[in-house]
This record gives sequence, C-alpha cells and structure tokens, in this order.
Amino acid sequence: MRKILLIKIGLFLSYLTTYGQTGAITGSIIDAKSGETLPGVSVLIQGTDIGGVTNLEGGFTINNVPTGTVVVSFNFLGYIKKDQTVTVKEGGTVNLSTVSLKEDAIGLEEVEILASFVDEGRQPPTPISTITAAEIEEKMGAQEFPEILKSTPGVFVNTGGGSFGDASVRIRGFASENSAVLINGIPVNDMETGRVFWSNWGGMSDVTYNKQVQRGLGATKLAVSSVGGTLNIITKPTEFRKGIRLSYASANRSWQNMFMLSASTGLMKGGWAFTVLGSTRFGDGFREGTSTEAYSYFLAASKTLNDRHQLVLTAFGAPQITNRGVDATELSYETVGRKTYNPAWGLKGGEELNAFQNRYHKPKFFLNHYFDINEKATLSSSIYYYFGRGGGTSIVRGPGTG
Repeated sequence: MRKILLIKIGLFLSYLTTYGQTGAITGSIIDAKSGETLPGVSVLIQGTDIGGVTNLEGGFTINNVPTGTVVVSFNFLGYIKKDQTVTVKEGGTVNLSTVSLKEDAIGLEEVEILASFVDEGRQPPTPISTITAAEIEEKMGAQEFPEILKSTPGVFVNTGGGSFGDASVRIRGFASENSAVLINGIPVNDMETGRVFWSNWGGMSDVTYNKQVQRGLGATKLAVSSVGGTLNIITKPTEFRKGIRLSYASANRSWQNMFMLSASTGLMKGGWAFTVLGSTRFGDGFREGTSTEAYSYFLAASKTLNDRHQLVLTAFGAPQITNRGVDATELSYETVGRKTYNPAWGLKGGEELNAFQNRYHKPKFFLNHYFDINEKATLSSSIYYYFGRGGGTSIVRGPGTG
C-alpha cells in the first residue's frame, strides 16, 4: 500500500515538473499592406501538434508551449508563410505583439491609380465595402467576376439564363446602366447603353488586387457620380514577383473546363516588368444548349523612369462565343420532364442550333502615367482606347404570330 502511495506521489510530482516546463505565446496577426487584422490564421509550433488559429480580432494565445527555443509558423491562404523563432521561459508568456503577413500572389505592389481607394476611415456619407486580394483568391475560384460580390450588403447578383456572361449586378436595386463600373479608374460601361457585360473581361479575377463598392449616390473621385453607386476593380500591373502559375478548374454550370496560365518577369534591370495571362473556358453548360467557347488575355508592361515617374501599359480582352439560356415556365419543365430544359435551342440538320447566341470581343488598352510631385501631391494621367465588335442573335416574331 505504501509503495502504491509513493508511486502516485512520484507521478504527481513528475506531472507538476513537466507542466511547469512550459510557457505561452501570444500576439496578433495583420495584413502587411492594409494593416487590417486577419482572423483564421493558423499558428503552429514546429515539430509539435501545439497550435491554434487567430480569433475575429486577429489575436491568438498558444498555451503549453515547451520551454526553450521554438519556431512559430503562421499560415494563411493567400499569404506568404512566415516562421518566427522565439525563446520560451518556464511559466512565462512571450508577447509577439503584431505579426504582419504579406500577400502571396503573382501580383504587383498596388499602384495608386485613378482607381485609388476611397478611404473608409473618412466615414463618407455612402457606405463602402472593399474586397481584398485574399478574399478574391480564397472565394473566387474560377467563377465570374460578380460572384464575389454576393456577400456585399446592398448588392444583388443574378446569373440570368445560366450561360457564361449572363451574370448581372444590381447595387441597391439599380440596373447596371445606373452604376459606374471601372477598371483601374477607367469606365467600362457600354458607351451607348451604359450597360455592363461582365464576360468582356472574364478571367481577369486572377490579376485583380481588390474591388471596392460604393453603394448609392455620393461624392467620388473615380468617376461621374452615379445614382446606383460605383464599382471599382483594381488590378496590379507593376512589380509582379517572378513566377509562373498554371491552374485548371472543372464545373458543371455554364462551362465544363477552364485552363489559366500566367507568368511574370518580376522587376528587371532598367526598371522594366512584364506580366501576361491567358485563359480559356469551354464546354457545355448545365442547361441544354448553353455551351461556351471563351478566351481571355491580359498584358501589363511597366517602366519605372525614375523615383518620381512611372509608365504602365495594360491591355486585355475576352473573345467568346456563348449560347444562352432563356426563361421557361414551370409548366414547360413539367411537360418535358427536365429541369435543364432550354427553349432557346434545338436541332437543325442534325446539328445543335441555339437561336440566342452571343459573340463578343472588345479589347481595351490603358496607358497610365504616375508622377509623384512631392510627398503631399501626385498626378495620375491616363489614355485609354476601346474597339471591337459584339452582338447576338434572337428570335423575332413577325406580325400576326402568337
């Protein structure tokens, strides 16, 4: 009995000794660019299974960390992994204060363009939402541009007939012609109708730095104020890190396959930097007769003239042929017995024919000059050029037809 008691006491003292040989690590994680806190970052002590994730305020506390020198790893989707070596003392807490993570993308350091951010800290009279590069990379995938806006308050996204390019965005209920849409601060609404055709720059989500939505009429330095608000898409056309990226996606909605390849030289001697991207989407859609054959290309060339002057040339386009789906009634679906039924297509001479087919290719070219006059003043100048053709077919009912 005495031996058993001594063994229990020994084990208890051993437990106390082991428990006392640990410490804790605490701190918070922020975005190195914006300074915003990052929730959900994985924090792990290398060589162990001890770790955790940051809370909604970006903070973390890791307990029971072995004493001595340890390596703390910080991992977060869309950001470069960071390791930090610290020394943990018995019973002590190491406060890392603020740890900053840099974005991990074949992307550029943001240039303050005409498309520069509206400062949310100024509390403008109209609400503003900013979607960061990390959110785009994590949630966007191979979807169309409007899909990432679904979680933005006051923004309604509709995918229309289910074919590629049918998506539409309504800010506070207004049609696209009532909202100003810009890429790098340059308007891309149709010059005649004011409408926005999102498929005209399909694939550019891979080179998008962020999106900022101003909901409702209000002062803006980006464009003529629009009653529906302003949507500004910012790309990063300079100082891409050197690298090549190849990706593939499969879907069963408006296309089946997507391939994307992008490459960058990084900043070279002489102040030059080049980035290219090409992608393709093709295949049948979920609804009958809604096949897609779409391509996209993007080219950015940057020349740093000196510490105060920089030139950036950006060119992109998205040639495409898409077969659309049109509305059908519930009775139609019940009659044919298929939820994929599309009344817009049929067979002619044994070949598929869709009466509602769209063909578009409207390249855009931007030339931007950035001049840092002094520490308090900058001047941005832009020249842009559009051209191309686009249109679609439809069924026109003649006089006397039902």
